[in-house]
Amino acid sequence: MELTIISVITLWLLGVSAYGQTSGAFLSQLSKTMEARATEQPIEKAYLHFDKPYYAAGDNMWFKAYVTMGSNYSPSSLSSVLNVLLLNDKGAIVKTLKLLLANGSGWGDISLPESLPPGNYHITAYTNWMRNAGNNLFFNRDFVIGNSISAQAPVKKASNTGQLSTTADVQFFPEGGNLIGGVGSKVAFKAISANGKGVNVKGVIIDDAGREITTFTSTHLGMGVFNLVPESGKTYTAKLSYPDGTTGQMALPKVLDKGYVLSVNISNAGNIAVSITTNITTQQQDGNKELGLLAQANDHVYFADKIKLDGATAKVNIPLNNFRTGVVQFTLFAAEQAVNERLAFIQTADVLKLNVVSDRPVYAPRGKVQINLQTMDAAAQPVQGNFSVAVIDEGKIPVNEADESNILSQLLLTSDLRGYVEQPNYYFINTDDKTRADLDVLLLTQGYRNFEWKPLLGRKPALPIYQPEKGLTIAGKVLANNGKPVAKGKVTLLVKSSGDAIDTLTDNDGRFAFNDLIFPDSTRFVLQARTAKNTDNVIVQIADEAYAQIAEANTRLFVNGIPADSLPAQYLLNSKNKYDQDIKYGLNGHNKLLQQVDIKGQKVLKELQYSANLNGPGKADQIVLGEELENSGRLSDALQGKLTGVMFQGEKPVSVSNSYSPITENAKPTRGLQPMLPMIVILDGTMVDYTALNRLAATDVSSIEVLRSSVYLAVYGTRAGTGALVITTKHSTGVIYDTKTPGMLTYTPIGFYQSKAFYSPRYDRAQTNPQTADLRSTIFWHPNIVTNKDGNAAFDFFNADSKGNYQVVIEGMDSKGNMGRQVYRYKVE
Repeated sequence: MELTIISVITLWLLGVSAYGQTSGAFLSQLSKTMEARATEQPIEKAYLHFDKPYYAAGDNMWFKAYVTMGSNYSPSSLSSVLNVLLLNDKGAIVKTLKLLLANGSGWGDISLPESLPPGNYHITAYTNWMRNAGNNLFFNRDFVIGNSISAQAPVKKASNTGQLSTTADVQFFPEGGNLIGGVGSKVAFKAISANGKGVNVKGVIIDDAGREITTFTSTHLGMGVFNLVPESGKTYTAKLSYPDGTTGQMALPKVLDKGYVLSVNISNAGNIAVSITTNITTQQQDGNKELGLLAQANDHVYFADKIKLDGATAKVNIPLNNFRTGVVQFTLFAAEQAVNERLAFIQTADVLKLNVVSDRPVYAPRGKVQINLQTMDAAAQPVQGNFSVAVIDEGKIPVNEADESNILSQLLLTSDLRGYVEQPNYYFINTDDKTRADLDVLLLTQGYRNFEWKPLLGRKPALPIYQPEKGLTIAGKVLANNGKPVAKGKVTLLVKSSGDAIDTLTDNDGRFAFNDLIFPDSTRFVLQARTAKNTDNVIVQIADEAYAQIAEANTRLFVNGIPADSLPAQYLLNSKNKYDQDIKYGLNGHNKLLQQVDIKGQKVLKELQYSANLNGPGKADQIVLGEELENSGRLSDALQGKLTGVMFQGEKPVSVSNSYSPITENAKPTRGLQPMLPMIVILDGTMVDYTALNRLAATDVSSIEVLRSSVYLAVYGTRAGTGALVITTKHSTGVIYDTKTPGMLTYTPIGFYQSKAFYSPRYDRAQTNPQTADLRSTIFWHPNIVTNKDGNAAFDFFNADSKGNYQVVIEGMDSKGNMGRQVYRYKVE
């Protein structure tokens, strides 16, 4: 059963009665229950800020992740692990990253290989804790990716991209949920074409006698609203007309004889006006009962009070400053039963003000740009915050700003709605009266997603299944040769690069787990298991990585996608030219290592330490990366003279023993050496014959580790007493079983990803090549701009060669969860 942790009202505590008044005690207990849930099971949401709206093969997708917690959207302290998945249009995983979050944020990048087929792709991001709500709270975004590099790459066109109004689906949504006989109400509508996008529609409403009651016309993306006073016992039908001349008809919801209409008006700047209206039938049958009104968002209750009808109507004014910006659910209770619900988007003054100023309005190509950022809260007080910035050349990347998803639209709007929201940023670009009216219609038509508490009334809610992750887990099972689980067996997890190890015991089912691990991607581990009697005749099995199931609704037919071959021609051409140039000059990680990054960390809650080079395998007496090898005929020839203390007798590697202990990179053979001793060869975790060296091409090698010191050789036991060459190929992943040592395997799980450094040339430095054309479309990317106590930060970069308009986008939040976004433009002439 899917556990909805958003607004699950646990009325089993309250002794709900089907009759009687909606008492103040009921509302009070209800509020306490929801607030307790907000404290004990706070929700998490995620947003990813990308450097640009679409990509091509050979590009890097640069992104910053923001993960918030609770109704205040403060940076999450709950989870430290964020899963980021790139999927193709079939829902298959193309790339997986794990980000280590600090104060609710982290950043990374996804390299798109030059062979990637063009088409529509999907990014989803989630924490383990979010899985308790199904996949409702996952970050989801579609991208179109082109390919101008690989001539053999098939062109994949997005399906259903036209406005197929003849198959449009039109739905009608009475405000508050129902049409009540004799009670006037708003009726919102939404027309969606076969591609999932809104289509213009107009029409007339007729009753069952064929009389015209009113007309209607969509005002934005197929959505609109009209007023209707329905009569009990009558049915109503909409006669529809579409722009292409086709027509149709659709029945309106059934008119109920009794009930209430809940109306919310947020046009008043200082108050939210709520009105409840009923008819004479309801008054006669139910009497003048006390009702209850509750307003909440993400389990935080903003308002809860008894409502007394004055005849057929009650009006309530709620101060706007009680609320935070975002989607709020208003629920009306009668006889302690929810009878109406209404979503509304509340806009208050809690959005950060970001003032962006450049040192000049116009620049030259390759000119230096200085940007100053000042951040203030609603009271114009400076705030410290964490921000990300992307600068793009709009001439190379034409952008429809309304289509974009941003930190405000994602966290404050679309994350609380069901289904696809077209042009989410439209509602945040200009907050004028029309935009606010269109946004209100969206809330009337979009339907609920995170407010499905009604099916759980009267049931004790399940406890969360998925727990917050503070680190990574390596888990599995130990079995005897007969397939039976090994209970109380000892399992050792050893880091190959350092020799550091930790132990645990299996449970009665043979299961084991090492939790809360912190290690970088490409870290290689050795797992060794023994029985309780210390025998090694066992089998170790690794548990598969359990990725969340991505719902079809989130990997839909990419309704906001466009044909991959219809990306702007200037972007695809520039992408191809830039890729060719990067290959030629070894830029951006192509054939040349730009930067070596050392990561140091420790296992949370356990004493597992490591020190590893993110671009290599880690500690050893010597490490040679594949990039350092010449593409000669034999690998042994390519290694000759490169390995300290190692020589080759024909093809056989031998260790030259001397007085150095341990051997270091600076150790060199001297006269009077001891006899040369043969070394073992470990290829991708498995001991092989030395002749395998020359069955490998140098271009297939990721790294070679020279192990001669006892501290590094311990993992391989006595068989490696004379030294080892540990070769890791570029294709080595996953589990490798050691057939010569029972109960042992080598495992390379997905570790925390360390983002590459964004390449930004400095034209004020002599070493920058002035002859190389600067073809960047993303001019600058920085995921971690931090403002000081005065709310200020500054950064600089250099323009590319192209002239035109450049766009600066800055997004982020402060420690209290107040968000901000600003778009700034300047010219290059």
